[in-house]
Amino acid sequence: MGPPLNRNQQIVRILFATGMMSVGVLVLVYGYSVLVFEPPPPAWEGWLTPVGSAFGLILLGTGLGLLFERSARLSIRILLPLLSIWTLTRVPVVVSDPLREISWFAVGEVAVLLAGALVLFTWSAGSRYGPTIARLLVGYSLVTFGLSHFFEFAERTVSLVPAWLPYRTAWADLAGAGQVGAGLGVLFSIYPRWAAAAEAGMLSLFTVLVWVPAVMTRPGLQSNWVEFLFTWALAAACWVVAEGLPARDRRDRGVTS
Repeated sequence: MGPPLNRNQQIVRILFATGMMSVGVLVLVYGYSVLVFEPPPPAWEGWLTPVGSAFGLILLGTGLGLLFERSARLSIRILLPLLSIWTLTRVPVVVSDPLREISWFAVGEVAVLLAGALVLFTWSAGSRYGPTIARLLVGYSLVTFGLSHFFEFAERTVSLVPAWLPYRTAWADLAGAGQVGAGLGVLFSIYPRWAAAAEAGMLSLFTVLVWVPAVMTRPGLQSNWVEFLFTWALAAACWVVAEGLPARDRRDRGVTS
């Protein structure tokens, strides 16, 4: 059992809880399509529908449990294997089409949530390897987020830049480069806490500047709600990982092994 959480750890745990509840609500409202990256065969719909509902209920329930000290430890023990399974279900996308950047992005967008859960589990159970695995998962994922700005999401990313900003393509490219840089910083443990916090800040900013206006403008559009709440969940997971990583790399801290 780990030591009691400090104030910052408690805050990011609550943020992560709201992110998990948000994703859970999305799954319950819009169905299993929120969980999959590519449409499954029609024959699978019969069993995917109840599985998706159960998945959404667990996400919502464990998110609620993470809000409270008494239930947080049990909730993270349920949530961690669930997010592990979800991440693994995305791996076949890479195997089937490894030359598309979006295939790697498909794994990364769920792996960030898994990384946040790993850090929370480490705090509750005192695991040695949780932060290292979380760092590798987040580093990989952020690089895929950034590269998506230059590949299949390039035009869409530019269209999402607020219209009042000049040089919209430059802003989109800058955001992508920033995410790649943050990912490399986390992956190679170069000021990893600050790199993860920078990404968390960017995702939080995207939530406010891009998706809140999108939801307010077109509240009936499913994709706006999915992007809005999922982006917030990713931001919350990055805040957790940032709190769980060291501020400087090992050489700066005088560690040789």
